[in-house]
Amino acid sequence: MTESEFIKIKTRLKEQTVDLDEAMLLLSTILKSGKVADFLIVFRAKRETIREGQWAGHITFSQRIEYENALRHGLLELIERLRIEDFKEHIEIKILVISPDETAQADMRAYFAKLPLNATIEVSSNNPSTTDYHLLVLDNRALPDLPIIGRTEKGEMITNEVVKLAGDDNLLLRNHFQWMKDTLSETSKYAVHLGEQNFLVNKYREKMHAANSKFALYARIREVLDYMRDTQKSILKPN
Repeated sequence: MTESEFIKIKTRLKEQTVDLDEAMLLLSTILKSGKVADFLIVFRAKRETIREGQWAGHITFSQRIEYENALRHGLLELIERLRIEDFKEHIEIKILVISPDETAQADMRAYFAKLPLNATIEVSSNNPSTTDYHLLVLDNRALPDLPIIGRTEKGEMITNEVVKLAGDDNLLLRNHFQWMKDTLSETSKYAVHLGEQNFLVNKYREKMHAANSKFALYARIREVLDYMRDTQKSILKPN
């Protein structure tokens, strides 16, 4: 990790302390085991004690705010004392988001700007190169429901994409969908689909997760990234 990366991460962590849970979760994913990580465990236990105390009626709302501010102050001190050697090997995660038009792209940029993902996000239209990215997010909200409607005698999927995407008005969506089909058939990268039911999720279930809302999308992205980090470190090297 370079000095500039280190400073950038510490700044991001300090900003994230507005949300104590997210700040501690982020810290837990990037700190090495050791004394600093042990301190973090203590902080998380205190956070849980405060939460449970209010639920049980043992502390008032104003007391909870006071305790959380004290905890936040301690967490900021911990972050300030961090050293480069306290962090795990840092790999900059790169996520490519594919949206079919400028309106959807602007919406996705605003959405990802609010998420506490320790990653570089690129939002693009169809036909981008996926070479330098670890994860693809496929913004398919504009696509109609495209389920599997049957199977041939050989077990091949029967779908109605041709009918549902017919017409000049759907040219942009057809191009978007064709790029997605071509890309998924050729890449080994993981992807997350955002939108209605889509037969491609079934076809590529070993590398494609699905979400039907922005709320669920954040959770699915975190799940995929956690899986990639925990299973094969080599996956986090773009190819």
